[in-house]
Amino acid sequence: MKKSKAGGKKKVSSPLSYRIVVPMIMLSLIQMSVFFTTLAVSGEFSYIKRYAYNMFTEKTMNRKNYVENMMNDKVVPLFDAAQEINSLTGEYLEANGRSAAEISEDKQLNKEIIRLSSQRLVELLRKSSVNDVFIILDSGELYCRDGDVKKSGLYLRDLDIASDDRTNNTDIFVEIGSSDIAKEMGITLDSEWSAHMEVSRLNEEELDFYFETLETARKNVSIPVSAMGHWNGFSAITPLRQPSMKYTIPLIAGDGTVYGVLGVGIMKKTFLSLIPSNDFFNESACYILAQDKEGSGVYTPVIHSGAIYTRLVNENTVISDNEKLSSEIYDFNAGSEINSIGCIQPMHLYNSGSPYIREKWALVSVADKGRILSIYSTIISMLVLSTVISVVFSLIFAVIISRRITTPVKKIAVRLDEKMGDNGIITFAPSGISEIDRLSGSITELQITVKEQASRVSKIISMVDMGIGVFMYEPRDGSVFMGESLIKLLNITSLPAGDTVIDADEFLELINGIDDSGTLTTSGFITRMTEMHDESQSIDMYSSVLNRWFRCRVMAGKDNVIGLVMDVTGSVIEKKKIEYERDYDVTTGLLNRRAYINRVGELFAAPEKLKTAAFLMWDMDNLKYVNDTYGHDFGDDYIKTAANVFKLFRDYGGVVSRLSGDEFNIFLYGYDSKDEIRDIINTVRDKMNESYCTLADGTHFRLRASGGVSWYPDDSVSYETLIKYSDFAMYTVKHSTKGRIAEFDLSSYNKDSILITGVEEMNRIIDEESIKYAFQSIVSAKTGEIFGYEALMRPQSELLRSPLEFIRIAKTGAKLYDVERLTWNIALRSFRLLRESGKVDKNARVFVNSISDCKMKSEDVDHIELENGDILDRVVLEILEGEQANEEFVKAKKKRMEKWNAIIALDDFGCGYNNEYALITLNPDLIKIDRSIISGCDSDISRQNIILSLVSHAKLRNIIVLAEGVETSGELRTVIECGVDLIQGYYIDRPLYEPKPVPDRIKEEIISCQRDKQDKKTASL
Repeated sequence: MKKSKAGGKKKVSSPLSYRIVVPMIMLSLIQMSVFFTTLAVSGEFSYIKRYAYNMFTEKTMNRKNYVENMMNDKVVPLFDAAQEINSLTGEYLEANGRSAAEISEDKQLNKEIIRLSSQRLVELLRKSSVNDVFIILDSGELYCRDGDVKKSGLYLRDLDIASDDRTNNTDIFVEIGSSDIAKEMGITLDSEWSAHMEVSRLNEEELDFYFETLETARKNVSIPVSAMGHWNGFSAITPLRQPSMKYTIPLIAGDGTVYGVLGVGIMKKTFLSLIPSNDFFNESACYILAQDKEGSGVYTPVIHSGAIYTRLVNENTVISDNEKLSSEIYDFNAGSEINSIGCIQPMHLYNSGSPYIREKWALVSVADKGRILSIYSTIISMLVLSTVISVVFSLIFAVIISRRITTPVKKIAVRLDEKMGDNGIITFAPSGISEIDRLSGSITELQITVKEQASRVSKIISMVDMGIGVFMYEPRDGSVFMGESLIKLLNITSLPAGDTVIDADEFLELINGIDDSGTLTTSGFITRMTEMHDESQSIDMYSSVLNRWFRCRVMAGKDNVIGLVMDVTGSVIEKKKIEYERDYDVTTGLLNRRAYINRVGELFAAPEKLKTAAFLMWDMDNLKYVNDTYGHDFGDDYIKTAANVFKLFRDYGGVVSRLSGDEFNIFLYGYDSKDEIRDIINTVRDKMNESYCTLADGTHFRLRASGGVSWYPDDSVSYETLIKYSDFAMYTVKHSTKGRIAEFDLSSYNKDSILITGVEEMNRIIDEESIKYAFQSIVSAKTGEIFGYEALMRPQSELLRSPLEFIRIAKTGAKLYDVERLTWNIALRSFRLLRESGKVDKNARVFVNSISDCKMKSEDVDHIELENGDILDRVVLEILEGEQANEEFVKAKKKRMEKWNAIIALDDFGCGYNNEYALITLNPDLIKIDRSIISGCDSDISRQNIILSLVSHAKLRNIIVLAEGVETSGELRTVIECGVDLIQGYYIDRPLYEPKPVPDRIKEEIISCQRDKQDKKTASL
């Protein structure tokens, strides 16, 4: 051993392993001595038998507390749901002048109350995490017929509460209830579904959850509803359905009328998960949930777990607390073959004011007495054995640990000795011991720090990590210094890692290998670099080897040339993306409306190339069904699959475009006959009929489309007319037998009575100005105050009620200009009159939906300005994102809005068209995020991310953001948290001819959301 001096005293050094092993062995001996002394003095051995009982009791008590808490927690949301349903019922009865007594006399009233309650039941099912939720009304004898007694209600079941699909309720089934309500909710009917609860098919005990709850509530009118909840045993609503354990409370109207029950249910498989049979030390024990309905002290089993139950409990077993073996252990089967003991733990499910307080529930554990006490002898044996093993393992672990600690230290010392004098960086393998790894890491970092101090260029580059590399050319010796960042950026594997200096010729060879396009070589960039004096130059290049774009910039000084290489791939791709989205639909990759019209216009400018040609217009069938049933993401998949089929027309020289959401246009030209084109159409149609997309539930949903064809030159030589004719042919298919392709027939076009009637009615509406405008409020997302109103067209016609249908016929009849003129005149006139009468705020704005393809004449504009001069600065011009067909007209409208000091809004923003291109070309003051994104955003993180992205993008351009289509409180809170400025939707109010003030509850909720948002922001800081 070595000796050292410290403070004048000699200190003997010893191995590290010795200093670890000896203390550990001593500690182990001390622990064993203390352990056995304590056991001997305290008399612990005499308590082991009692300990076995206590473990059994404690396990039962813990499980009882868990089950009791779970049962109580699952019913807490039930009371809030009951209050909401009672409130909704009361409001409905008051609004319709009805009384609660009429519920048992009117079927329609029954159905309305159940419809009002349906969404609350779904929410209750989610919050409570139960299998069943139901509402059964006291419908009297409304549904009784021929001796069958039935009650109306709605009974929902979730077989697997662990799987929770909150977006479309596909995991929920309707067991009882109206099929209309189920369809409205989007919930599937179960295979054993029935419209009403068939009381006559059930025995009296299975109906306790309904009749006993009603009877008790009517007898105890002074007891609050919160104390009227009642647990019932397992029962089924029909003989064929799986039973569930139910908890019910009465539904009581404001006048005290008990009109039904509301409850939840837990199926056996769910309840068994609360009392697992493997909860004990062995397989000779099980749990029993038992009920003492009369309060006699004798419990009746309701449900049990474990296969041992039939051996431990038989028909003579009496579960009571009469035969005590210890404080909480009872003898159930004394004298039988298997002597079973148990522990009864009463459960507190009712408060002191409950009318069911006499009824008792308990969790009972039953076990083989001999198996429980086996732990007594086992523990004694294990104590001795564990003592011996502890000593042996302490010695082994002491040796192992000492070696694991000392070995890495030795390796570090050996490696330092071996590499002493080496200029490279010495690294060490991880040891698994943090302190030693920190030591080796510190040694390595110290080497790196010293090396970095010696490199002037590396120090600069280490501060910049943005896809940039540097080099420096030294003309004096013809060398080039290449920084490590440049080597990594250009992925040069032939050079060692780190900074390096190479010959200029070798540098040029490396650059030429990467610049396979020859951009730098052919431009003379590299050659001029050697001749530069106090000047700089820059050039871009593309490397197909690396699939990257680079910008090379050099600057010459007095003695050398410094070069900078930047990766500009991101900006180049972004530029190309903008150029692409200008002409192509992002979702399908097909030409958009603008590019399609331009391309067709170019072809018609050279008619000699057209020969026989055809315009095809296709409209996808069932898209609305897919969107409504499976969501817009699967709707987009449906459209993309169809687009891939339509792309086959490009193989035949066709021009293929997506005009709008589900409409596609194809132009085939240059053929000698119609039959050639018909063969092509049939080929693609057959491919369409064979294609499908996969939906959320795994269904293969086949594509179906309806199409119309018009012929050049037979039908017309004008492409505008041909497009209109193909649209008409497609329209006739859509309204007769979908899925076909129809060729345009001029006689049918001229004789179509429905279209003629529609045109005549459209002309009447325009001539008589038979249009009114309803106004929907748009409020501030910060204060809830009115920002403006959107003017929504309402044709006053029984035939043409829909504004979209009215616009469609107006487009067919070339009347869009008249509709545009009426829109401005009537909408502004209606708003001005409301403003003058004080029915809308003086500072409110009016949103007007303008037709993009219309430009009003100067005399009509002058009339509008003369009549509405005092409100023109309150106008917001809405232009649809996907309808900017005529940029010249749009620019004219922008100039008009600037003259009026009005603003422009981009409608339906984010719904799948050219978002960024629209922002660039239109430069709006306000964007309206489309309802398809807002709907369900509170439960969809993808939609939230889209909204956040759109808001962030808009804020950079100082654009106001409006969320339209807000229909729920959750959506309101979500869009406010995402940072929108304005809110519009049915949750605020519905369109009205005379708008009402914003309800105070809406303002308070908006202010509360803003306060919560600010609190979260403050907390994060």
